Amino acid sequence: MDDDCAIGEAATPSGLRWDGVFVEECVLSDYPDALPTDYQRDNAVAGAVAWAAEAGLTADLAKIELAFARGWLHNLYDAVGLPHIAYTE
Repeated sequence: MDDDCAIGEAATPSGLRWDGVFVEECVLSDYPDALPTDYQRDNAVAGAVAWAAEAGLTADLAKIELAFARGWLHNLYDAVGLPHIAYTE
């Protein structure tokens, strides 16, 4: 997979597992076989919201949606409310 898209696996502290796909259009067009079989963005968003809640953070649902649709990992960091995460582009 090139650096235009990515698939991530995550889990909440309590063990709820979820997959997130960044820049979905790229994965769907260039790497359709890499997409997790049961992937749905709604499940990824719910997983990220659950993770943030368990971590005591405040998630922004719209920003999480956007991070998976057209964003990148640092966008998800911001969307789940991680404070002061330093990243470079």
